[in-house]
Amino acid sequence: MYSNSIIGRDNATPTNNNNASEGNPCPPSDDPATLIHTSFAKVYTMTISPTPKTWTPATQYAVPVSFYFDKQRNVYRILSYDGERLIINSTIVPSMSFNKPSSAFGLWSDTKLRIIFGLGFPSQGARDLAGDWFDKLVKAATNLEQSSRNLTLPPPETGMNNLPFSAATSVNPLSCPPHQFSEEYTPDTDRVVIAVGGAIREQSIKSLQQEEELERKLVAVEKELSELKVLFASVQENLGKKIKEAEKLRELVNSAKEELQVQINRAEIAEKLHKEEKQRMDAMQGKIEQLKAIISQQTGSIAELQEGKRVSEQENKILRESLNNRFNVEEADKDLSNLESMCREISEKMGEVLKIQERLKNNLAGAKQQL
Repeated sequence: MYSNSIIGRDNATPTNNNNASEGNPCPPSDDPATLIHTSFAKVYTMTISPTPKTWTPATQYAVPVSFYFDKQRNVYRILSYDGERLIINSTIVPSMSFNKPSSAFGLWSDTKLRIIFGLGFPSQGARDLAGDWFDKLVKAATNLEQSSRNLTLPPPETGMNNLPFSAATSVNPLSCPPHQFSEEYTPDTDRVVIAVGGAIREQSIKSLQQEEELERKLVAVEKELSELKVLFASVQENLGKKIKEAEKLRELVNSAKEELQVQINRAEIAEKLHKEEKQRMDAMQGKIEQLKAIISQQTGSIAELQEGKRVSEQENKILRESLNNRFNVEEADKDLSNLESMCREISEKMGEVLKIQERLKNNLAGAKQQL
């Protein structure tokens, strides 16, 4: 940062710096445009808008940013040129403030121009010094405004509170543009400083003419700001609706996740039960095969018993015929009684076999039903 005492060497820009060097922003009485202080910084701009914007670099290197008093309009101004190109032409009003979102970056909002100006300084000390001068000139502008009110009513200034949002707080400190300085861009010679001072002097008249045009557009700007307020309120309302819809969708997604987990748990349980049932069916099938083998054996035994019964009956018949021929009636009855006893025993055994067979058939039918 360079003091304005160096710029005072430019004969084309008469400047009284006695008060400024002592920290007093009160202007001298003989110059139409009195330079008070100059800092060097990279300049960034951002349009004041309800929608988020990004910083636009106005310069690629550090340029002079000058604070001076415009006696004709009785206001304090901030001017900066990049060669012949005007970069900053901001009138300081009481509602302005110099914000410091990062260690080497400062900004202020000019609501009349609808622009936020950002300055990237080479160091924190340079930023703090420029901020101190800014605050002093804001106080001086407040005193001038109060003094002028005793004589006439000045045009109304559009303050920060008339914006649809706070320009000071709308800038994210983390979004401050990076700025670097190198020696090739550092104005460290009197020749560069004097040339820049002459450019500021030459362009001051043009800036005053531009101010006339800006004041004529002020009414239209204020109307547009009112429309932006309505638009911003509508955007906020729509944003609230979108947030509610997002919350509902989040709840639906969480509910679907829970239901899916329940279905997965059920599928795992069903698969486990299926495996257990298959093992049980395989074991039951083995038992059925064993029962079939037993029934087959019992069926063969029954057939043999039936065949033995038939043979016994035939033998009994033959024997009775033979006894009738050979023995008397008593002996025949005795033999017949013995044969009948044998038949009863055989019938009882056959009954037991049939019961066993019936029980096996019932067991087989029950096993098939379980399958």
